[in-house]
Amino acid sequence: MVQIDRMLLDDIGGNPVKIVAEILRQNSGISLPIPLEEIAKAAGIVSIEYRALDGCEGMLVTDENKREGIIAVRERPVEGRMRFTLGHELGHFLNPWHKKPGGEFLCSTDDLKKTGDKQRDDNFRMESEANTFAAEILIPRQELAKDLRRLKGADMDHIVTLSKRYNTSKEMMARRYIDFQDDTAAIIFSRNGRIIYVHKHQYFPGLCVWSDNPVPPGSLTSQYKGDEGTSSNWAEHPADTWLSSTRYESVHEQVLRQQDGFMMTLLTLGDKKDEEEESLVKSWGKKF
Repeated sequence: MVQIDRMLLDDIGGNPVKIVAEILRQNSGISLPIPLEEIAKAAGIVSIEYRALDGCEGMLVTDENKREGIIAVRERPVEGRMRFTLGHELGHFLNPWHKKPGGEFLCSTDDLKKTGDKQRDDNFRMESEANTFAAEILIPRQELAKDLRRLKGADMDHIVTLSKRYNTSKEMMARRYIDFQDDTAAIIFSRNGRIIYVHKHQYFPGLCVWSDNPVPPGSLTSQYKGDEGTSSNWAEHPADTWLSSTRYESVHEQVLRQQDGFMMTLLTLGDKKDEEEESLVKSWGKKF
């Protein structure tokens, strides 16, 4: 049975990673997938509704002191996406720094995409922190680290398998997988031959394509005709197919076709060029 001591949580402050760590400490025997509804109810959420919502993905209404609350989640065909929205709203509820007039949070699709530590404004910070909370609670970093040690090496099939184990969307798992993977990798999300966005490991080099660019014509992604839900074999390309960097000999690419023209592309790096070869490439580039 899930139990939440709100006084101990409130003492943590507003760091979403630490809030989740305390929830998991209080429930050390918790199983996967994380029972998010049970956690929400134990924390003071008295009602969770899944229904059509106009203009938002999720809604939280709380009392003045945030001791109780109601959450509504927009119905979606993918359960993992609804779980992320529920986690996002719970992140607002349990963060003592998150305040809205009347205790009402209305969160849009764009809000559920906000990430980063840049303090652009209070609203951006709150939405980004709620997203961090959702990712941390649904895919606890310590559990994911164990799975990655067991699976070893970047592979699209791992993402698919882990998304089922944690009951999350493949997109969310892919982002988390890249962040904690030992292999330096990147994931590209595209639809109908155009890039939506890229999520890279912090040490992955720059790409030669950006959001809304067509996928590179020489890439596996541009040519792949495999069945939906089936990962391709790995393909090796010259590094400049995807990378702006001249430091690598090649790049490795794997693709997963999804519904409605969506595709996920996993990239890993080939060998580095030696310093002498890299210097020659740069000098020839200057001449021409």
